[in-house]
Amino acid sequence: RDAFYGEEEGGASGESGLTWVVDPIDGTRSFLRGETTWCVALAVIEGGRPTHGVIHAPVTGEIFDAIADGPARVNGRQLAEMPQVAGERMRLSLPEGVRRRLDTADAARIDFAAPIPSLAYRLAQVAHGRLDGTIVQPRANDWDIAAADLIIDRAGGALLNVAGQRHNYNLTPRRHGLLIAGGKGVLPRLNEIAASLHD
Repeated sequence: RDAFYGEEEGGASGESGLTWVVDPIDGTRSFLRGETTWCVALAVIEGGRPTHGVIHAPVTGEIFDAIADGPARVNGRQLAEMPQVAGERMRLSLPEGVRRRLDTADAARIDFAAPIPSLAYRLAQVAHGRLDGTIVQPRANDWDIAAADLIIDRAGGALLNVAGQRHNYNLTPRRHGLLIAGGKGVLPRLNEIAASLHD
C-alpha cells in the first residue's frame, strides 16, 4: 500500500515506499472568485524526491506533467529549457508581502507580473518560461510545491531554499521557509534578493 497525504484528507501511512501528495484545489481564493489561476496538484514521492508530478488547471485547459527521467511537458508538448543565462531584467510574479519588502534597487530591475495566488500554478508558469522566477513566502506546504518542484527541475530550473538546497520530502509534511524558483541563470540574483528578505 502507498502512503498518502493531502491538504483536505490528511494522511495515511503505507509500506510500498511511495507517497502520493495531493492538493485538490490550490488557489482556493482564485477558485471562489471565479478566476482562472487555480489548479489541482499531484505528486508521487520516492526516496525523498518527487518522481511524478502533475498540475492541472481546469479553466485554462493546461496540464503540466513530468517524470524523474523525462522532460517537463504542457498538454503533451515538451517545455523549452529554461534560460541558463540571466537577462538584465527579470519578469517575476511575487506575493504582495514580498514585493512590499523589496529593496528599491532590486525592484528597479524587475518587471512585475500579476500576483498568482495558486503557488503550484505560479511555479508552473516559471517552468513554462512565462515567468523568469518567483519567491515563495514562508509557510508553504509540501502539497503546494512537490509537483511543481519536479516540473521545474525537468525544465532545467530549480526550486531551492535560501541555502541553495533542494527539499527532501518525507512522510511528515511540513511548512517551508523562504524559497526561490527559476532557471539557473536567475537563481543567483533571486537568492540575493531572498537573502535580504530573510534577514
